[in-house]
Amino acid sequence: MQRALIVTCSLAFMFWLGCQIYDLQKERISLTREYRGVQQEYDELAQDNQKMREKMEYLSEPRNLEKELRAKFNYVHPWEELIIVVPKDGEAE
Repeated sequence: MQRALIVTCSLAFMFWLGCQIYDLQKERISLTREYRGVQQEYDELAQDNQKMREKMEYLSEPRNLEKELRAKFNYVHPWEELIIVVPKDGEAE
């Protein structure tokens, strides 16, 4: 009788322990997936950050800043004249 009780308790404990291990494994897999997603997002943001730093460094030079302003906003100095050249029909650009 006592031996059957010990075996039953041992089996119940092993079942409970197996359930706990299973739950922990599921949680570990879930956290691993979440970590990979966060790591990917971090990598993308780090790349964006690097590109922004390079752009800031480029635009910190006055000549480069002026060049970008001229290109984006068709900026000209008051003493300059803007000439737009349009190719004739059939000419390669």
